[in-house]
Order: sequence, then structure tokens, then C-alpha cells
Amino acid sequence: MLPPAPFATICSSREAELVKYGGNCWFYTKVVFVNLLYDLAQKLGCSWDVIRDAMVADPRIGRTHLDPIHKSGRGAGGHCFVKDFAAFEGLYATLIDDPRGQAVLKSLRDKNIELLLGSNKDLDLLRETYGDRINEKNSKREEKDMLHTA
Repeated sequence: MLPPAPFATICSSREAELVKYGGNCWFYTKVVFVNLLYDLAQKLGCSWDVIRDAMVADPRIGRTHLDPIHKSGRGAGGHCFVKDFAAFEGLYATLIDDPRGQAVLKSLRDKNIELLLGSNKDLDLLRETYGDRINEKNSKREEKDMLHTA
């Protein structure tokens, strides 16, 4: 049996869907941002533990999703994050005429895919969600990496 929820409401199925997307896409975005911050900290010679612990002390931020390397790699993985973000991005693009908003979502998606591919995390979920486009991105990235190392 599940413990009592801290919040309960009666809402439409569409509202429930957006609540789920809102939570999962918020954490997806947080994970991508934390990875960007982590890379910057590494480049500047800063201790990630110090930065993370100071952020945790801020009650507005909280402890969750502040580890750039989680489970088997980097990026926002797992069934809900990958699929819900893709669904939200598609719904937003279909219903909202906002090229800049769509560009933000595309950038987040592309950076997350790069993080997941770079650490070989949840590749099966990426292929399930995005299909062969993942293989194309991976091939292009490998070609680019080969050019930089040559």
C-alpha cells in the first residue's frame, strides 16, 4: 500500500497529464542544467561537492537531481523523463506557435541526448523514443569526434 500523498485534488485527465509532464520535464531540465554547471565547475577547477552541497542548502533548490552522474551515466534518463519530455515537446510544438520556445525545448533535448549517448546511458530508451534519428546523431557525433582527434 502506498503512503498518503502530501497533496490530493480532483482534476481532468488533461490536467493530470500536464501535472505529470510539468514535474518530469522540470526535473529533466534540472538534470541537463546540473550537467552544464558540473562541466563548468570541472573546467574552472572547482569542487562539485562544495557547489552541490551549497545548492542543497537553498530550500528553493532541494537535494534531488543534483548529481550529474547518476546510475549508469549522465543525462536525464529513465522511461518517464525521456518519453514525457518528448511528448511535451511534441504537444507544445503542435499547439503553441512559439519558435523560440520550441528552440529551447529542442536544445534541451539535443543536449540531453548528447549526455546520454556520451555515457552510453539508456540508449534503448532513446531508440524507443526517437528511433533511428539517435543512430544518425551518434554517427555524426563520432565523425565529428574523429575529426577533432585527427
